[in-house]
Amino acid sequence: ILLSTHVALTATQIQGGANELYEWSGGRAPSEELRLVSTLPGGQPLTGAAALGYAAESRHAISNDGSRVVWNDGQSAGHHLYLSDMAGGQSQSVQLDVVQPNANGEGSSTPEFQDASSEGSRVFFTDQQHLTAGAGGSDLYECEITEVAGKPQCDLSDLTPQGATEG
Repeated sequence: ILLSTHVALTATQIQGGANELYEWSGGRAPSEELRLVSTLPGGQPLTGAAALGYAAESRHAISNDGSRVVWNDGQSAGHHLYLSDMAGGQSQSVQLDVVQPNANGEGSSTPEFQDASSEGSRVFFTDQQHLTAGAGGSDLYECEITEVAGKPQCDLSDLTPQGATEG
């Protein structure tokens, strides 16, 4: 179960007052566990409010087994999109909307979660910022989640690069 609240529910909550996301994996004590999901990569403090998926669209933002959660750090321009992998007992997060080498990074950072695969291994989102070489306008990106040294990584692809033909 995913919870969103501005009340500190665990000792690991980074910032009071802003909405944080928690995952509760129910069961019988002592296996019950409440963990903070909305931590930034490297465990950095979250400075804004966290929200599942983006705006009203949150279909598949939680993988079927609950181990991966897609969330953002605010609803205004300049926010970012993250995936937290909860499988290792704590949140290991990766930012999905990172400007790739050889990309110009032009445009405003407005990633909008669209969908994800049922196991959370592929995440689809749009962004007006040019995250890859050849990007232009509001492109559709696919982030394939891989693990490197036990941490999630994003292998980003632009599914609608400039010059792509419409079908």
